[in-house]
Amino acid sequence: MILLGAHYLPFVFLYGMRMFAALAAFLLGGGIIIAMYLSNSFSIGAWYTGIVLLICAAVGKLLVDKERKRNTVQPPLA
Repeated sequence: MILLGAHYLPFVFLYGMRMFAALAAFLLGGGIIIAMYLSNSFSIGAWYTGIVLLICAAVGKLLVDKERKRNTVQPPLA
């Protein structure tokens, strides 16, 4: 989780999307907390990572669709 979170940090600057900073923070923070306090169970980290990635994918799609809709030029009505 920690490596995966660190993997998303360059995307903040490459794509200019702060959503990747939030994703990296959730994965890094979750990885550290799980490693320190819940290291008995391996599957907690996997489930947490999967859920966080799915939520960020949905939020990312909504943001991209919103920006695409805003930048689309509407033809004048006849």
